[in-house]
Amino acid sequence: MATFEIQMPDGGIYQVEAPEGTTDTQAYQYALSQVPPPKKEVGLGEAFGIGLERGVGRFGSTITDIIPALAGSAVGADEYAQRQLKRLRLKKLPYLRLCSTVIKTWGAWATLLNSCLRL
Repeated sequence: MATFEIQMPDGGIYQVEAPEGTTDTQAYQYALSQVPPPKKEVGLGEAFGIGLERGVGRFGSTITDIIPALAGSAVGADEYAQRQLKRLRLKKLPYLRLCSTVIKTWGAWATLLNSCLRL
């Protein structure tokens, strides 16, 4: 096994063990795939924009995926309905990744607001 010292974008240096013949690029790509990306903190304005974008996208998915899936299921086209629901799940993935830090930010705001209202 070969050992590589990889410097990550965050500045940290990691040691990666890989089979003989592994290139530096392959070791670097492997190291990148093992470290989660840093979470980005967003402000109130950006959180509002993300929420608006998500709402518009979800409304579009209702029209293009959910309603057709329900109609397909009602007439017995279960395979079609399953394909539509799969498309819906794939569309939701980017929003879930994008909004994971916003939820934490809003949780902090809700806690602050709740404590202020109790005063």
